[in-house]
Amino acid sequence: MGLWGAGDIVGKGLSHVDPYQIECLTKVEAVSISLEESDRLSEVLLAHLQQAEELMVIRSYKAMDMMLLRLLSWLSQKFGREIEQGRLIDLRLTHQDLAELLGSTRVTVTRILRQLEQQGLIQRLPLHRILLREEEIWHYEI
Repeated sequence: MGLWGAGDIVGKGLSHVDPYQIECLTKVEAVSISLEESDRLSEVLLAHLQQAEELMVIRSYKAMDMMLLRLLSWLSQKFGREIEQGRLIDLRLTHQDLAELLGSTRVTVTRILRQLEQQGLIQRLPLHRILLREEEIWHYEI
C-alpha cells in the first residue's frame, strides 16, 4: 500500500506480496532497472519503509476525521504544491481511493470531507482535487 510519484522506484523486487499490483492514477512513464545492480538499493528500501511507517502512523489515529485530515496533510506534503489559498493536492484520488488507504468506507470519507469543507479546512475542487488550508488545521487538532 502506498502512493508514489515522479522519481520513485517501485516493483515486485521490493515486495513479497503476491500477486503484486500497481494501479496508475496518472500518466506514467516507466523504465526497467535492476536493483541488484543499482547503487540506490538501500535508499529505495529506506524510502519504502519510511512511507509505510508514515501511513501506519496516519492509520493509528482513533478518530476517522483526524485520520483523513492527517492523510490529506501527508498527501499535500508529498504531492501538493503551494498556491495562494493553501496547498493544492492535484491528485485525482476518488473518495473510494482515500477510503481504501484508510481502511474506511467511501460513504464515511465523503461525509467527513463535507464536514471538513464546511469547517473551512479544505476546499474540494473539480477533478477530485483538494485544497488544504494548513494554517487552519492546528485549530482543529486542539
